[in-house]
Amino acid sequence: MDPPLNAMTPRLRRALADAAHQASRAGHRHIGTEHVLLALAIDGDGIAGQVLTHLGVREAVQDRLSEVLPTLGGDAGGVDLVGDPGTTQDPSPGKP
Repeated sequence: MDPPLNAMTPRLRRALADAAHQASRAGHRHIGTEHVLLALAIDGDGIAGQVLTHLGVREAVQDRLSEVLPTLGGDAGGVDLVGDPGTTQDPSPGKP
């Protein structure tokens, strides 16, 4: 069972919305770990972004994933962006 949206922190909701945006930009119908990683790398304020920065790979992760995501098939697992009929999912990003 998925946690209700109101049980998620604002940062988590924003990260998932940003990941959905990255998936949509790549023409994918599912959110996968690659979309989440890209969204977290773009948001340098979060812990994941800070870790990637500390490791010196944040910019390289952003560049490489932005380059390869559009070339990957978009239907291989992940969380469906379309959802069930009657749901209201907003895949728009929290910030550009």
